Amino acid sequence: MFPQITGDSIYFSLKIHHGGFFTDNFEEYTGNNVDYFDMCSVNQFCMVDVESMLSDLGLKLGGYDLWSCIPENKLSQGILEVENEDQLEVLVDLLVYGKCMVFYTTERAEGEGWDE
Repeated sequence: MFPQITGDSIYFSLKIHHGGFFTDNFEEYTGNNVDYFDMCSVNQFCMVDVESMLSDLGLKLGGYDLWSCIPENKLSQGILEVENEDQLEVLVDLLVYGKCMVFYTTERAEGEGWDE
């Protein structure tokens, strides 16, 4: 369980589901590990931070796709792929609804995505 962070705090927790996959229609994410990163600052959070955290979990840059949903909502209520700073900034703005950002990773098929 992540620490309780009050609504006016600049800090939030990040919950990362990794090593799993989505079922059809992105309704459920199964077969995964879950790790938390606490005390992330809304003022300084960027894609480099996310990539560093995912690297700490053993994920290779360019070897995964990153997904999220609105804090405190279920996957079936909408999920979006996170590919850049602008999309991450929107997720940070959505933290007004809950102080835990949730990410899901899926393995990228070989030959897809970023150059190594």
